[in-house]
Amino acid sequence: MVRSIVIPHNVDDRPYLADLANLGEFQEAVGGWLEPIEVEGLDVTVYVNEALQRELTPVNARATALRWFFSNRPDRGHFMVGDVVLTARDHDDTVADLSEEVVFGLIYCHQFVVMVSSDGENWYETPACFGTVFEAALWALVMSMGSELSVTIRGIGPDEDQSDSTVQQGDRPWQEG
Repeated sequence: MVRSIVIPHNVDDRPYLADLANLGEFQEAVGGWLEPIEVEGLDVTVYVNEALQRELTPVNARATALRWFFSNRPDRGHFMVGDVVLTARDHDDTVADLSEEVVFGLIYCHQFVVMVSSDGENWYETPACFGTVFEAALWALVMSMGSELSVTIRGIGPDEDQSDSTVQQGDRPWQEG
């Protein structure tokens, strides 16, 4: 079994944890043949329905925002469509469980602040605070367009003061507190 996260394309349906045991269960979760898409900055592989990618419907705005923000490619890639499954990246031909940071950020953390830096060392909170990592990723992308600033997202835990300045850079997963 592989601990994964399913992100439905319908924004009314919350992402959820799933223990997927085999290829058939992955295909069932996305509704068809699998196409893997690497998202380097999160160290995850996103599995999508290969046939839906050609049709570009229904767009999965949440998965697309994650891919665009955490991708190391300057073109940010194409839209993701349909329901998707996130798993840990395959580094040595074995599939591993997702990191606790990714699970926390997608499933449990419910507040994210966008932070900026002009030098990559000193980070400052912006007033941009969002209820999901997906919204924060999209706004961080918008804030970074045409800017010399580095942008990142920080997840704020339920018992944490928002003014804590511990952050990670935008090419790495968000972090708890």
